[in-house]
Amino acid sequence: MQKEAFNRMVRDPECRGRIIFLFRILQILVLFWILLGVALFLFFYTRGSFT
Repeated sequence: MQKEAFNRMVRDPECRGRIIFLFRILQILVLFWILLGVALFLFFYTRGSFT
């Protein structure tokens, strides 16, 4: 039953666009947090806080 509803949702272009849009936002957020984490790590590492 749920698979049927999912298939109908995927076939609907408006719903599909919304799903893709949400995935893109998630991707951007994840990338942003990873980059922020790396930047902070490098910042503190170069200051010698971890040694």
